[in-house]
Amino acid sequence: MRTAQESRLGYVNSRRGLASAGILASQLFVDSYRRSRRLQTALESRGYDGELRVLPMRYRHDSLLPWLGLGLAASLCLAWWLT
Repeated sequence: MRTAQESRLGYVNSRRGLASAGILASQLFVDSYRRSRRLQTALESRGYDGELRVLPMRYRHDSLLPWLGLGLAASLCLAWWLT
C-alpha cells in the first residue's frame, strides 16, 4: 500500500505524507479487523470452542541481546574504519 501511495506522490511533502500515513494506518487497521473476523467465523463454523493461543502482550527480552547488537555494530564500524 505504501508503494502505491509513493507512486501516486503521496509523500512529497510533510502535509501530504501525514495524510497518506493516516490513510495507510486506517486501512491496515480495517484489513486486520476484517481478517480477524473471518478467522473467528471460520473457527466457529468448524466447531472450535477452545482457547486460541496468541503471543503475550508483554514480551520478555533477553538482556544480552542489546549488548550483542552494540558489539556487532561496533565491530562493523571498526572493520569499516580499518579498511
